[in-house]
Amino acid sequence: MANLSHVKAGAEASVLVAQNADEIDHAQTVGSAYLAKNHQPAKQTLEQRRADNLATINDLFQEVLLRINADQTLTEEKRAEEVEKLEAAKDECAVQLSNEKLDAQGLLAAFTQGQQAILASHRPGERLVQQKQDAKNALLYEREKQRAAVQEQAALSLEEQELSESRLDRFLAAGQAKIDEQGNAQGIQEVLKTARQSIDTAVLSAKISLADRLQAAQATIQLLQQQTATAIQGEKTLLADEKEQELATLAAVVDRLEQRMSGQNLEAEAVIDLLSTAKNELPNCYRQGNSLANQRWAALVMLARAYQREREAVRLDRALLASEQVRNQQAIAQVKAEADKALQAADTADVIQELTDKFLAAFKDCQQPAVQALSERQKKAANALSRLYDKAKNRLVEKRGKQC
Repeated sequence: MANLSHVKAGAEASVLVAQNADEIDHAQTVGSAYLAKNHQPAKQTLEQRRADNLATINDLFQEVLLRINADQTLTEEKRAEEVEKLEAAKDECAVQLSNEKLDAQGLLAAFTQGQQAILASHRPGERLVQQKQDAKNALLYEREKQRAAVQEQAALSLEEQELSESRLDRFLAAGQAKIDEQGNAQGIQEVLKTARQSIDTAVLSAKISLADRLQAAQATIQLLQQQTATAIQGEKTLLADEKEQELATLAAVVDRLEQRMSGQNLEAEAVIDLLSTAKNELPNCYRQGNSLANQRWAALVMLARAYQREREAVRLDRALLASEQVRNQQAIAQVKAEADKALQAADTADVIQELTDKFLAAFKDCQQPAVQALSERQKKAANALSRLYDKAKNRLVEKRGKQC
């Protein structure tokens, strides 16, 4: 009843702090699930309460993590922030529940506070319909701002003004249509960023020579290439081969743009379009990898599963003596402890991958095989028994001979 009561208290508190209908439904769903499966005996020791609380917190952590990862209203940046906040809440709750000075009431308070913190770490974003409308309004505002800039540029000819406004309208319509096609918050934000860049580059400059326009565009492309390459090389969430792939993609895009710029009969409008393409495409060659927190968590899960498999394999190995099983189980546990510590300190995707491969192999390498194969041990035992039988039989024959 105690565990049920503090699960109920935590769920009710989460409902009361919910800020919208989705959050209320979420808190009710999670609370109902844990009330349904938390049936405890009437009397528990403090250690039993502590263990039950920690198990419930771990289950709740997994539930909220799944919801964060499945929430299409979150951008990847917001998703990573919520995962980090969730992990911090879980760790803090585990520390509080591990305090041996707490009595039953203290455990209840620590559990309830931790449960509320974990549930509060996930806040669904605005509904996609509203996010799309906000993004389209942002593009409309950007178009109006650029249109005002066109009217203020006295150096532009009427033809250039009309062409600039036509490009603004075309890029606005294309951007808004693309926004409507998106199915998640991340897609909306990426399209908004690209469309804004298109609108920002839609306004033509006053007429200059084609050579000067072309030289300026090439210089801009080179600068964009350097900036994007620097961002890729410094990205800690990417593996080395992923960085190589993104740099190769970047080089290919630059080569294609330079080839088009070196073509014959190139007009000013074509140079402007190529520059706009460069500003849109080159930064998109840089893609961040999965957050380090998620990569670290995935590695820990993989090693935990390998740890359980190896322990089970040792337990079922009939060729091992009990002492040999204990020795191998201790060696596996030592590798697991070292792996957990090393992964928590890893600060790049490459290091996480290297440590994962290293410790997966170490689970095998740390074990010592049985001194004897099961069949060999059986054979030796049978031979020993046979020899003892022969000796006993001979003594019995000798004894009977003497009696006669």
